[in-house]
Amino acid sequence: MIGAGPLVSMRDVTKQFPGVVALDHVNFELVSGEIHALLGENGAGKSTLIKIISGVYPPTSGEVYIRGTLMHSFTPSSARGLGVGTVYQGLSLVPSLTVTQNLFLGHEQASHPMGWLDRPRMRVRAREALHDIGLDVDPDLNVERLSISQQQLVEIAKVLLLGVEILIMDEPTDKLTAREAGRLFALLRTMRQAGRGVIYITHKLEEIMQIADRVTVLRDGHKVATVPAGQTSFPHLIQMMVGRDIREVFPKKIVPLGGELLRVEYLSVPGILEDVSLSVRAGEIVGMAGIVGSGRTEFAKAIVGALPMSRGELHLFGRPVRISSPDVAVRSGLSSELPGCRYISLPASCVRLPHCANRRHDEHGAQHCQHPDASPGGRKLGSSTRGRSWSPSRVRRSWRRSPGVRGPATSAPCPTRRCAGCSRPRMP
Repeated sequence: MIGAGPLVSMRDVTKQFPGVVALDHVNFELVSGEIHALLGENGAGKSTLIKIISGVYPPTSGEVYIRGTLMHSFTPSSARGLGVGTVYQGLSLVPSLTVTQNLFLGHEQASHPMGWLDRPRMRVRAREALHDIGLDVDPDLNVERLSISQQQLVEIAKVLLLGVEILIMDEPTDKLTAREAGRLFALLRTMRQAGRGVIYITHKLEEIMQIADRVTVLRDGHKVATVPAGQTSFPHLIQMMVGRDIREVFPKKIVPLGGELLRVEYLSVPGILEDVSLSVRAGEIVGMAGIVGSGRTEFAKAIVGALPMSRGELHLFGRPVRISSPDVAVRSGLSSELPGCRYISLPASCVRLPHCANRRHDEHGAQHCQHPDASPGGRKLGSSTRGRSWSPSRVRRSWRRSPGVRGPATSAPCPTRRCAGCSRPRMP
């Protein structure tokens, strides 16, 4: 039940960045015993709002009260001291440390005046925190060995272990299965009954109806309205988010289908996929659905040669093909956007710069650049181009100097003016 005392009160808060007003005279309130959903399109100001409450950003103007205390020092440590804990959308875990070490990172428990760590006690508390969140893993296991959804649950447990009174969550269920999300919702309801407050950011409107008490909608840095979740509807929320009525959220466009471009038959990967078949025709978008760990990503990797398959056949443009590596896939006309890698293109040649956890260059494809003097499908780092070695550091230096390397989704022609256009993913 919603209590009377405000846990968070933002009064006429404005936050400006160079050339951008992220928040413009926004008022927001979170009361005890409430799950308050924050809704808005990308760029509406949601992340800026929670970062002000979390002490990451100071407001340009306005006042912020946390549990009745006016905030003067905007730092994460001061916000934590007032009982604020934030689970951001991006993971902040250290992969090489164990689950227990990550849970207590920055607030380790000591058993001796000299500062010796009380590892048994930390391990016991870690097990309790993992049990509360519904995660059954060994607390002595390194985080890098966990799945993405398990790492997300560890991230949530890490904040809950602090005993926060105000919990802020930014898209917490993006990496969770339906069962894991349900367990999280049950935990949030328990926190609500205990009189704590939750600020919940999500793009999934059905989640708002499940757990939220009130909804605040932001648009272009302005607060549109705060409404009770039980007295609104999906069309009303969407209308407030975009500023106009939308009859169809995803209007269907009728496109005539052409011939078959890709056919996958009985693709199998030992222990992951078994006899999966797929057909894609010209003018068609084929979606693949499944929970985390169902094999969607592995299926895509197997098609482009980034994951070896035990059996199966691929037909591309009506001809049987054998894709042994991502480079072969690119040369055959099959491109991919695999998670965990980013690529850049240089004007003189295609150079791929993988940023993978396993650092194996040969497991991922490259963006294709159609320069006449470019090597087909890209060139691996460390190989030689015209007698020069392209090390990763040199690629980065060349990228900084070169005016031809642009950000993502650009249609600008290559500076050499010798190709129709290059895909230029952004350098991290």
